[in-house]
Amino acid sequence: MAKKSSRRASGLQRPVTPSPDLAAIVGSGPLPRSQIVSKVWDHIRKHHLQNPHNKREIIADDKLKRVFGKDRVTMFEMNKHLSEHIRGGRSEQLSADDFSGGADDSGAFDGRDESRALGDTHGSGGGRDA
Repeated sequence: MAKKSSRRASGLQRPVTPSPDLAAIVGSGPLPRSQIVSKVWDHIRKHHLQNPHNKREIIADDKLKRVFGKDRVTMFEMNKHLSEHIRGGRSEQLSADDFSGGADDSGAFDGRDESRALGDTHGSGGGRDA
């Protein structure tokens, strides 16, 4: 008999919860980051939001403007903007109030709470001694 893996999903496979603005595009349930990015690309293709003269540029519609915060982004910038609208590590539903915990004065989620929750030790002396 094959041994069952007790490993937890991590990285791109770990379910994360989208913010209310991102949920308008991908749905409100927890999804792995890879599926969130895939659903955003589906939305971009369905609505013909790639600049025909520069395929690396995305021209945001009203839904994407709420996520990106501006009218146009490159496909490389897109992941940075998406990460601001993702709450990770927990698979239960989160309310809009849960996104204010790591917010600055503008109310945008900045991801700092996620880093602390994941035990981020960058810059805190938690690495190997030199």
